[in-house]
Amino acid sequence: MNKIAGSTGALIAGLLLAGCGTNSGATGATGTSAASGAAGGVDRVSSGSVVAAQAPASANSAAPLASAASAAAPSDGSARPPRDCRPITKKQVKRLFDRWNAAVKSGDPEAVAKNYAPDSLLLATLKNEPRTTRAAKVDYFEEFLERKPVGRVIETDRHIETDCRTALDAGVYVFTFAKDGSKTVARYTFTYRWDARRWLISSHHSSAMPEPVAADSPWLKP
Repeated sequence: MNKIAGSTGALIAGLLLAGCGTNSGATGATGTSAASGAAGGVDRVSSGSVVAAQAPASANSAAPLASAASAAAPSDGSARPPRDCRPITKKQVKRLFDRWNAAVKSGDPEAVAKNYAPDSLLLATLKNEPRTTRAAKVDYFEEFLERKPVGRVIETDRHIETDCRTALDAGVYVFTFAKDGSKTVARYTFTYRWDARRWLISSHHSSAMPEPVAADSPWLKP
């Protein structure tokens, strides 16, 4: 019995020693991998586990990173726009209406139609038919311009939104017709799109006020 117990004890001790050696070897391999990773400043994979190892950052290496980060983001903390973004300001959006209005004043329907994108939509003030082609727009403006209109936006009722390649200008405008001295107050919405060369009208909705406008309305004052 003593011999059996002794043999069993020796066997168990041998197995324990072997296990300690295996763990020691694995730990040593992991430590070596971690040390190697630290020297190279990269992440290493050892025995199925990820060892995150980064070289200590020196003052010289931190400076380029800081400058790169500052160059990647605007100083005000906002997100940098996409590279293909074509920004536009509200002041510039107002000038787009001035450009359209100048073409209206010229009396040339072709000049007015040039402000619209080829696939744009015009829902005109004085006609029911939607105008989707260049020819249909010219046809509308030929009749409209005979009354010698001049447009004026009511700035207090104006709403402008801008984005990378689009803009919106909506509100109230008044047309004075020099031919008979009459005036029309209407609601309008212009949407604009950048076509890689210039800003063009992508849609234009104009509709006369559904309710009568009083003669002393602020909208009718010069």
